[in-house]
Amino acid sequence: MITQKHTKFNCCSECQGPLIQTESHYVCSVCGLEDTPVYTQSYKHLTHTNQVIDELGSVIRVNMKANKSKIVYIRLSQLQEQTNRIKNRKQNSLIQFRDICRLLQISNETQVQVETLFQQYQTQIAISQLNWLIGALYLQLRINKEIISLKELTQTSQKYNYYQTKSKILKYASTVKQQTNLKTSRFYPKDYLPKHLGFLSTNSILRQRVCKFIKKPQLKNYLYELQVLAQYYIDSIYNKNRGYNPEVFALACLIVADQTIAKSSQTLFYKKPSKRGLLTQLLCSQVFNIKEFTLREHVLYHVRPFI
Repeated sequence: MITQKHTKFNCCSECQGPLIQTESHYVCSVCGLEDTPVYTQSYKHLTHTNQVIDELGSVIRVNMKANKSKIVYIRLSQLQEQTNRIKNRKQNSLIQFRDICRLLQISNETQVQVETLFQQYQTQIAISQLNWLIGALYLQLRINKEIISLKELTQTSQKYNYYQTKSKILKYASTVKQQTNLKTSRFYPKDYLPKHLGFLSTNSILRQRVCKFIKKPQLKNYLYELQVLAQYYIDSIYNKNRGYNPEVFALACLIVADQTIAKSSQTLFYKKPSKRGLLTQLLCSQVFNIKEFTLREHVLYHVRPFI
């Protein structure tokens, strides 16, 4: 550390001659060259930005080149602006990340866990801080078994990055996983079933269909019977080695279970027997944002043949 007690810098940077102090400058007594202005604050050479901010005065950074010492004076205000810019970038990333969590209705527990990871590894982040947070969020959602699809996460994060894609988020998640050694688990159709059933009471289109087809006193019993039957189909049919999409497969089992209940001549839930049922493939593809062809393929080839 260089302090004011050191006098080896009181020489000319060109000829190494002694300097004479004037009112505002140092002047070389040999060649007459005006050197760097004199500052009244104490001079220090500190390696860390946080140390510089805590200390008063200017900073001297010594760069060795061609066996000559060049004294570069950096005003504390310039260093303060640079540090504030870094802090603001970090704060903006956290604000945007919290906004994404709010839009996706992510639990506070998951959000706090991701922010804790960010605080631990922020000095090792080599990509955009917001992208790192999104990648960590994707991993933490899989660990906590929160059903937020990659498509939903991509569409929401495009609010702050228009060019965000699924492949980029997976790349960010891979980078975070290498740094943090997080161990994720895969999703199964039974994990998606509660989310799909929740749409029957939260989605306005499905709620209108429920009021149209289902007897109001039997609504709770219908939902319970629908869940039990769909769960039975999943347990008896699903084979994790066949490469099904677990989210689509769970919805396909739910559609087939609803059609089974609707076609029953002794149904206690429907106002009248129906061939199509409450959950049609076209309606579900629109509500759950799944391609109709993909959903129909799972229903016709992966569920119905095994019932």
